[in-house]
Amino acid sequence: MQEVSIRAISCIYLLLTLIADVNFISNSGITPLTLAIQNQRDDIVSRLLYKVANVSVPTIYGITPLALATHIGNISTIGLLLQAGAERDDGSLHDAARELRCDSIRLLIEYGFQVDYPSERHEGRSALAELCINAVKDHPDPAKIEVAIRCLITHGSVEQLRTHSGISPGKTPLHFALDSPDPMLLLPILLKMTWEIINKDCFLYSDELYTYSLTKYVEKGVYSGPKDQKEDILRLLRDKGQWIDTGQTLSRTNNPQIIATSRNTSKRR
Repeated sequence: MQEVSIRAISCIYLLLTLIADVNFISNSGITPLTLAIQNQRDDIVSRLLYKVANVSVPTIYGITPLALATHIGNISTIGLLLQAGAERDDGSLHDAARELRCDSIRLLIEYGFQVDYPSERHEGRSALAELCINAVKDHPDPAKIEVAIRCLITHGSVEQLRTHSGISPGKTPLHFALDSPDPMLLLPILLKMTWEIINKDCFLYSDELYTYSLTKYVEKGVYSGPKDQKEDILRLLRDKGQWIDTGQTLSRTNNPQIIATSRNTSKRR
């Protein structure tokens, strides 16, 4: 495969000296620009952009050149594509957040990416929510997670923001952290920044029948994170002042009057 890529790159070099179509798309949906980015050849990327290569042609999987460069983590290629007018809000910021790459996050926001844009490619999640659900799969350094989260929040990301589409409507970044493969890696970091507001109504989650506080979201087994962390999660939430309700009547979410009464009497699931 590497030999094929080397030959292909050599061909691109040759074609660039001739009158070639720099926007040619192969049967597998690969453009010369995509190939140059995959091989991290900024010299060829620069030549293709000089020849006015289209910076917005996605792969057959819907991945734009900028998103590909962001996934690879090549900050110089990202800069070249942004300077050439690459499409904004294509999900690249979410990819950078998931990979905890603060240099890429800062650069993308500097070029106009909206920090809380609901990405279609990420099921309507914000960049912070994408970090919370997918950044801990490989158990990264907690310090690196905290730097990335603070980077997003410093640039205006809203911790209380709920998703309004996808398969998890109504969830905040804290809910996505609870649904992640390792909530106890994320929660201590997030709660440093949100402990004063975790009892606000924006952190209530409703399914078709009931409304849950963060504590009850975990206690009742609604969350998708590992069940062996359940007691540790509950202890952490309680230590940070999350309301604890026991023996309360459940509030049905399809009855606004019951919900209002429940909220007024602190009967939260």
